[in-house]
Amino acid sequence: MHVVGVVGVLQGTLVGAAVLTPALARNVLRESGIPAGEFVRRTLAPVVLPTLALAFAAGGIVALPLGSRATLFAGALAGAAAYALVATRWSMSRGELRDLRDLAIGRA
Repeated sequence: MHVVGVVGVLQGTLVGAAVLTPALARNVLRESGIPAGEFVRRTLAPVVLPTLALAFAAGGIVALPLGSRATLFAGALAGAAAYALVATRWSMSRGELRDLRDLAIGRA
């Protein structure tokens, strides 16, 4: 028996997701009647730019010569800030931004 520890948990999660996602997605699309192209356009396309911004910001922090805790906290903050800035600029409609502002100040 070969024990891989925490890395094994990540590996198992990724393999499981890779195996199950296509079958589950196919069933969900068939049951909901949504064409695959529309699903991608409405759900996946809006998060591509914010996710890339998050990856580059957090990746830039990881490349710095910081300690583990500093890297964790700075990477999380930089990634979250980059995602939020890009998402609010290019991925959210004015109505969604208005609703988010109302929720943040307690008017919702």
